[in-house]
Order: sequence, then structure tokens, then C-alpha cells
Amino acid sequence: MRAPHPRGADGAARSRRGSGPTERRRGPAPSRLALWVPALYAAASVAWIAVSDAFLAAAFPSVQDMAWWSTAKGIGFVAVTTAALHAVLRWATRRERRAARRYDLLAEHTRDVILFIRRADGRILDANAAAVAAYGWSREELLRMTVLDLRVPGSAGLAAAQMAEADAGSVRSTPCTGARTERPSPWT
Repeated sequence: MRAPHPRGADGAARSRRGSGPTERRRGPAPSRLALWVPALYAAASVAWIAVSDAFLAAAFPSVQDMAWWSTAKGIGFVAVTTAALHAVLRWATRRERRAARRYDLLAEHTRDVILFIRRADGRILDANAAAVAAYGWSREELLRMTVLDLRVPGSAGLAAAQMAEADAGSVRSTPCTGARTERPSPWT
């Protein structure tokens, strides 16, 4: 059975991500979430203020009573939203810690070399245990290097093209000689 063509019958490009029957969406994308949460908070806050002020105006004809209850209502609103913000931040922090633990387990227990590289200058930002073993440099030494320090002499000109390929989603190994050991070292 052939995989569906990435272009539909009308020739328009189709995204493969999220289009499969087993793909699960977990809500808005993170960039949208950063817009939706404040927007929903603002809408709920405005609605609360409008409805509660109308109720107070109907319930308390005295300006002094209405002012007192309006202040109490404002303090209550701040307390409730502060507690909600605290709960959401605790949840997000726990989730981030769990994700970091999963990354640490994956990165440190794989036999594949994993290097995180700053795109602008090729600086190595992080290296896993497999990279330390493959290259023979300590982690601290690798973090002071650039990916070009690990390249085969004369192949630095290919780095820009390979980084562009990596940006496009293609990953491949390139031979490197930046290792302290005699065995050949991979570049990831």
C-alpha cells in the first residue's frame, strides 16, 4: 500500500503532521496557548466585573455600601486569580521537570551521539555521555568547542549546507577527526 501523496488532488500541499488517524491533538499549539490563556482571562475578568458591578448596584443603593462591597469583591477576585495562577504554575513546573527527566534518561542512556548546537555559530551547547565517549573529550571541554572543531580538516565548507539540511529535517552523520582517540568519531 502506498503512502498518500503530500499534495492533494488540487495540487495544494498537505501537512503530514496531525493528519494521520492515530495522531492525537492535545489542544492549541504552544504559540497559540500563549495568546489564548491571557485572552480567556481578560474576557472572564471583564465579564465578572460587569456582572458583579451590576449586581452590587441593584443590591446596594447606598454608594458607601456599594463601594465597600466592590472593594471586597476586588480583593476576593485577586485572591482567587492568585490561587489559580499559583496552581497553574505549579502544574507547568512539574510537567517541565518530568519532561527534563525524560530527556535526561533518553539522552544519557542512548548509544547515539547527541550534540545540541547553537545554529548561529556552531557552539556546542550540550553533549550526552555517548558524545563524550565517542570524541574522548570531557563534557566541559566539548561545551567550550564548536562543531567545526570536530570536523575533518578541509570539510568546514560543507558545514553550512549540512546545517541547512538539518534545519529542513534531514539528519545524517559526517566523519569527524576531532576525537582524542584513534577510532573514527561520528558527527551528529
